[in-house]
Amino acid sequence: ASQTGARVLNVNLELSKLLLAMTQRQRKLQLGSALEQAIAGFAAHETTVGEFVFLDHIDILFEPSLESNPLALLQRASRSRVVVAVWHGTVEDGVLTYAQPNHPAFRRYPVKDFLALQLD
Repeated sequence: ASQTGARVLNVNLELSKLLLAMTQRQRKLQLGSALEQAIAGFAAHETTVGEFVFLDHIDILFEPSLESNPLALLQRASRSRVVVAVWHGTVEDGVLTYAQPNHPAFRRYPVKDFLALQLD
């Protein structure tokens, strides 16, 4: 994003604003729509680089109480644009991991149908 001059959407901040007035049940049901709304609102006010949107601070997607599939949410958001998301985890042996196995937010996904780059 810094190379293109584009801004980065803080997903935690924007989703928190959208989900705050909802009940716990509504949050679970509306998380995907709220993410789409946050991205659309950001893209509408942002000078985008092509159809790219840059996301950071995505940890809210892993909140256990939301019972979500963070990767599926990001893939859904990428249907109409290229999504570049900072994933605070690891990529090893073709597996994308978030958190440690004993952590409630732990997730593992095979790297399939998306590009995963590990930057140092």
